[in-house]
Amino acid sequence: MEGDGIGTDNKRYHIDNLGRSGWITQSGKGANFGVGGVFAPFWRGEGYWKTSKGRVTFPLETGGWYNGTGKRYIAPGNISFGSGPSRDLKYYRSVAVDPGLIPLGSLVYVSVYKSKNKDGWFRADDTGGAIDGRHIDVYRPPPSKSSDSGSYRSGRRIFVVPKNRISAYLKAHPASVSSARR
Repeated sequence: MEGDGIGTDNKRYHIDNLGRSGWITQSGKGANFGVGGVFAPFWRGEGYWKTSKGRVTFPLETGGWYNGTGKRYIAPGNISFGSGPSRDLKYYRSVAVDPGLIPLGSLVYVSVYKSKNKDGWFRADDTGGAIDGRHIDVYRPPPSKSSDSGSYRSGRRIFVVPKNRISAYLKAHPASVSSARR
């Protein structure tokens, strides 16, 4: 998820090599990670656009820009890009996790997303530079307009079926996660 995006040619790309630039906040300052971090990561520290007022922006899939028209491109120095998505992720079915807490391939139930995918079940398909500890990112379609910043939910309980327990769980609860099978 992190590092995947839409180019100005409306094709999908992914970061092939991250380089060493770190992350920036929505205002373009260096990001702080972890509990109590006041500067949330928003974008990699290079390979983005700035508006005439110096704000971080990027092109939207349906046209236009996230936070005003991009005027100055901050070129990637040590980053290389590849065409297409980085992984086989499914909108509202894949989540990025900290694999130290939730093993990749695990099933993850998030009740608040039942309205988005009909049952609330996801698969732990990805990791990300911004995923550290008790935090997951839900893979969703790119925003169609700049006012769509997604949703941030905290303090919610999730249910995890570790990858090595999925078979037993599916036998005991066959109807509950049929859509999460692949």
